[in-house]
Amino acid sequence: MRFTDPSVSESLNRKWLGMPRGVYAGFHPVEIAEDLLELQVDSQLGFSLLKVGSSSAKATVDLFTEDAVQLNFSTHVAYPVYVIARADYLLTGGTSARIFTREATASGSNEVQICQVNKVGSNFVIDALEPLIRQTPVAVDDQKYGFMGEGAVTDLDATALMTSEVEDAREDLTATVQPSLNDRLVTDMDGAAMTDRMVLQSIHIQGNDYEIDAPSFPLASLNVSGSFSAVSRANPPFLTFPDLGSPTMEGVISGPSDTVNNICPVVSVDTGSRVVDAAGDLIFGRLNSSTAFLSGTLTFIVATPFVTGVGTAFLTELEDGDLVTGADGVLYEVLTRTSNTALELSTAYQGTSAAVGGPARERFTLEFVSRTSGVEVPASIDAVGSYRFFATVWTRLDNVVANAFSVFKARAELPAVPEATDTVAGKVLVAASGGRAGALRRVKDTGVLVDSDVHTLNFPVIGSTTDLGGGEIAISVVGADGPPGPTGGIGPSGPPGIDGEGYTINNPRIMSPLSGTTIAAAGTVFVSHTVDFSIAPTPMSRVDHVVGGIGYVDNIQAFETVIIDTLTIPDFATTRIMGEI
Repeated sequence: MRFTDPSVSESLNRKWLGMPRGVYAGFHPVEIAEDLLELQVDSQLGFSLLKVGSSSAKATVDLFTEDAVQLNFSTHVAYPVYVIARADYLLTGGTSARIFTREATASGSNEVQICQVNKVGSNFVIDALEPLIRQTPVAVDDQKYGFMGEGAVTDLDATALMTSEVEDAREDLTATVQPSLNDRLVTDMDGAAMTDRMVLQSIHIQGNDYEIDAPSFPLASLNVSGSFSAVSRANPPFLTFPDLGSPTMEGVISGPSDTVNNICPVVSVDTGSRVVDAAGDLIFGRLNSSTAFLSGTLTFIVATPFVTGVGTAFLTELEDGDLVTGADGVLYEVLTRTSNTALELSTAYQGTSAAVGGPARERFTLEFVSRTSGVEVPASIDAVGSYRFFATVWTRLDNVVANAFSVFKARAELPAVPEATDTVAGKVLVAASGGRAGALRRVKDTGVLVDSDVHTLNFPVIGSTTDLGGGEIAISVVGADGPPGPTGGIGPSGPPGIDGEGYTINNPRIMSPLSGTTIAAAGTVFVSHTVDFSIAPTPMSRVDHVVGGIGYVDNIQAFETVIIDTLTIPDFATTRIMGEI
């Protein structure tokens, strides 16, 4: 009765009920052949063990075996079938046990159910689900005997549910299970992880300064690629900004993907003011980008800006200012190219010396434009000086933010309006010395003289020459057109127009070769006449209508016949007949 005890007193045996009934180890059901089931021992323990209540006495019996148990189901017709263990103990009669199959489930404390067997075709479907199908020494609602009392399993289920919730809580937002809840919170609250889940922010970055000299005029576009590489940027943030940025992709706003928002203000470094064209309209830049791959192999040497190539075409595939990808994966600005196989970077190479084949080339181009009368038109810079631009980029929230918007606002004012002259549009003074009080001597519109002595102010004395000390006046521009007025009636008919192109020609008489002979013995004579309208007395660009025929036939004899055949209108440009009369 007591496992591993060789002997025990009879009084103790009568009092001892043993451990709760159920399958403790082994008895694992496995189909080994058709209609043949084997209850195998535990693979680690090397035996099978279950406890079952005795049929004759209030005691439990250990059913122990080191061998597998085989059951033959060939006589079973109806399914499901249950595998059940029974045992019996009598103080004077010894102990007996058996494992058998039955179509009814186990019942009472003197039976333990090992598994349920169903059959689909010739194959077993084995169910050993604990604790109800396979009865284990754990108390559940439908199993009265076990290690715990009533309600304990319900509490355990709740505990298991809470434990599962805690285990689930260790799974971070990337579906990775962390060792602890604290590790999960640390991972999810990490700045980079939080940024991955948040939208990008847009900031304005200041580009590098670019010196423009006279040989470049008029400058319609500028290669500004160096302003977007961390190693060649002159201003913070020192980051590399890829092209084609958008609210969902980190990078600079540029064409061709975005041709609406790729607007870059342009500022004079020398004056701090916005750049304008001759008409006073602001010049700004449209930023466009392109990517290509270079031919051949480039060799980069650490701490030197000089790059050599094999099979490369630097002079045709690159421009000064382009960005090339180094062997370290960093974008470097091209300062100059000396040949198809040699170039110099604007900064020394910073990575490990190595060669790379077919690296990527990035190019950012600023195309200058302005708006005249509400229409965007190409523009150019034609004044010597240093210029910078400001671009908009989308970047992560955890990046170092150095927004140059305040820098742009502090410096980017419109240039001062010059004094107006007969040749320069600008501001004028009212009642300045030598001028007329109450009148503007000259009013100019973008350099064009409009009139003199207009916009007169109503002073008491017309034409006064009183000097009022001068002052500035703002000249209003012409406003938008007003709404159209009511429609008028139909006017009288106009005079008749002039006659259109055309002419009438009376050809001279065409004589037959037989004229004057006594008899037209020679037979039929064909007579034709050609009119070329392009060289006629009145040349015509086109012919819409032709009328023609025979006007007169002289002295027809009785034996003569005149046949008028056809009048044809050929097109000499295509040598085809256009019409026929």
